[in-house]
Amino acid sequence: STLDIADADFLSGRLTFRASGRRGVVTNAGRVTASEAVAFLGSGVVNEGVVTAQLGRIGYGAGDLVTLDFSGDNFLSVALPVADMEGLTDAYGRPLSALISADGTTQADGGRIVLSAQAAEQILLSAVHVPGELIARSIGQGPGETLRLSSSQGSVSVDGGAGKVNLTGRIDVSGGASLAAGSVDIDNGGVTYLTGDIDASGATGGSVSVSSRNLLSAGVIDASGTAGAGGDVDLLASGSFIGTTASDIHADGMSGGSIRLGGGDTFFSSGSLSALGEQSRGGDIRITGGELRLIAADLDASGRTGGGTISLGFMGARNAPDIVSGLIDLSPHTVLRADATGTGEGGVIGLWSSDTTTSYATLSARGGSLGGDGGFIEVSSMGQVTAGGDVSAAAPGGGHAGTFLLDPDTIIIDDA
Repeated sequence: STLDIADADFLSGRLTFRASGRRGVVTNAGRVTASEAVAFLGSGVVNEGVVTAQLGRIGYGAGDLVTLDFSGDNFLSVALPVADMEGLTDAYGRPLSALISADGTTQADGGRIVLSAQAAEQILLSAVHVPGELIARSIGQGPGETLRLSSSQGSVSVDGGAGKVNLTGRIDVSGGASLAAGSVDIDNGGVTYLTGDIDASGATGGSVSVSSRNLLSAGVIDASGTAGAGGDVDLLASGSFIGTTASDIHADGMSGGSIRLGGGDTFFSSGSLSALGEQSRGGDIRITGGELRLIAADLDASGRTGGGTISLGFMGARNAPDIVSGLIDLSPHTVLRADATGTGEGGVIGLWSSDTTTSYATLSARGGSLGGDGGFIEVSSMGQVTAGGDVSAAAPGGGHAGTFLLDPDTIIIDDA
């Protein structure tokens, strides 16, 4: 640590560290291995080496007041932001790219990785930048590879305060073929850039939760389950959400998982989402946004024994919606699927807005090719609905055709 600890705090066992006098940066370019815990604390933290603590905890904290708690759940917390970065450099004299720069490898398999940084409002530097690897894979504990007496799931937590979090590298909390995956939690009051990859796949999918003011999704997030259910992915922005064509999110499994995306003010995506059920029903995909636009996006909640659910613009149940979106706009090259792929009923696709719903997308909730009824598709608004895309709730396996419901105040049916 480049922060100071008072004698009274040290003697009483209180691990509270404060900035006093000249601020400093912790720089690691070597190899650090611990059996229980590693913590780097300072006005800035740069890791370009390898830090490992199997079944342990690793924490990087940047602030003017940082507290460690090795016995409780709140391992590392930043109470005061860095107030002044003037002249601050790493050990090689280089200016910082972020308060915390996690290059190299940080690995705590079966354990926990925590990154927390806060800066004063006048500091424009990124809070957290992850160009390297944060690895906290699940590990089994037992006499052999085929017999697991117990397992420990890893977790990665990133807190950027009100600053910028930039993931260009990789976060890995995977469980492999035999263990459940762990969890990733990113909480940021500023802007979050997800251009790297997050792997939360395993025998059962893990969980990925990102909460930010504004959010860019332009990487791969995989919370799939290879032997059990798909996991849960929640990406929520209180302001704007943008998903590029490189945004690729999966919560597939034997039964489909859950994907929930939202932009409080605006939501725009040209990415791909899937919550496929390989042996059972498809999962749940839900998107909300004050203004919700999907341009050449692909959403798939199909399942072998029945389609899942795709909900746009509202929370709660389709027949009693809590409408969130004022506007929904789906382009002609957008595809929404909630089909049964074997034997089973088609799923449910619901679009609800308070003002305007425009859909030129392909909407499909077909019954299974081996049997099963068609599903239910609703395109609705408290105001105007324009519908012009291909829609199918057919039952190609010999069941009953499903339902396509248009429920607006004003309706326009376009031949496009």
